[in-house]
Amino acid sequence: MCYDITDKIKTKGDKARLQTELQVARKMEALGHLTGGIAHDFNNLLAIILGYSNIAQQDSDGDDRAELLQYFENISHAGERAKNLVDQMLTFSRGDTGESTSVELGALIKSDLKILTAALPSSIIFDTQIESNLPSVQLTHTQFSQILMNITINARDAMSGQGTLSIKLALSMITNNFCSACHKIISGNWVELSISDTGTGINPTIIERMFEPFFTTKVVGKGSGMGLSVIYGIVHNKQGHIIVNSEEGVGTTFRILFPADNNKEIVVAEEPNILIKPQGKGVEILVIDDEVDYGDFMKKLLDQNGYNTFTTNDPISALQLFKSDPDRFKIIITDQTMPEMTGVELIDNIREIRPNIPIILCTGYSEHLSKEDAEKIKVSYLSKPARIETLLSKMDKLLKM
Repeated sequence: MCYDITDKIKTKGDKARLQTELQVARKMEALGHLTGGIAHDFNNLLAIILGYSNIAQQDSDGDDRAELLQYFENISHAGERAKNLVDQMLTFSRGDTGESTSVELGALIKSDLKILTAALPSSIIFDTQIESNLPSVQLTHTQFSQILMNITINARDAMSGQGTLSIKLALSMITNNFCSACHKIISGNWVELSISDTGTGINPTIIERMFEPFFTTKVVGKGSGMGLSVIYGIVHNKQGHIIVNSEEGVGTTFRILFPADNNKEIVVAEEPNILIKPQGKGVEILVIDDEVDYGDFMKKLLDQNGYNTFTTNDPISALQLFKSDPDRFKIIITDQTMPEMTGVELIDNIREIRPNIPIILCTGYSEHLSKEDAEKIKVSYLSKPARIETLLSKMDKLLKM
């Protein structure tokens, strides 16, 4: 007697797939909570390290102490690497780095290729194929650059700096395929970014885990294990998917699938302006931050650049000081996450007295406040640790308004 067990096998396979999806989702959610918890304090510390090392570099300019200056540069470089790691973790946990716009990926590829060809060795041959008249997708230029750079850097390493890197953009129809990141079944029409290399390929057991946070096959110091997790966060936040095809000894292809966005006006990000470093000319500034060391650094920095700075780590005292002489300070710089009163609450109280005072809101991390939220209440937003030039230029712009 024979029995048809096809349905039982299918049910068992579906159950295993759903269990895998659930495990992935739980891992990602857990890391998201962990990331948000540490990012605020860690970014405060990085702001102090980077800030003082930058001031020390400035003070050392022109001296003969070249070795000491090199030490400061090493400190600054390490701090920047740590900052970039936190940025990647936050990008992963939020799946986002800013307000998306409708972008044309072909134009972004052409723009970023200029950077890629300069960053990768000349022994790597680029093969680029971009279909014309493709639909736009919901993304930012920064998000796209993170996807492209992370995958191409991995491809460079897999090829040991020599081989062919193929970048293709086209419409693609997918039928009952599996996402290599979330393991869901995917079908439909997509705008597909395909990045292929002629490297060593990837073992199938590694593909199963490669999108897990902090998973890496690289030696210590060569990779954080966050790059592909960042891509996972960005792509899936946009309802996209990732398919990885690889053959050991032949090469690897990453297929990034984005849903088409046909209803938005296409916007391509502009190149950032070169920042200047204006001087304060004695203007009085009030800085509020519950991290005393960070407040001390801000006073040192701003005073050194021509401002007259008053700092406090207590928002209640800051409010009382402001009430005693509302016209004294030309700009207020406040942290967001503080005991007794948040930065936004402090701003609300201040603006009841002086509605149009320029305010900069700084934060190491806050899950309740984004740059877009700050813009809605007409407040300038800075994420710690901010570059000195960025802060000073923003202040100069506010004073001229």
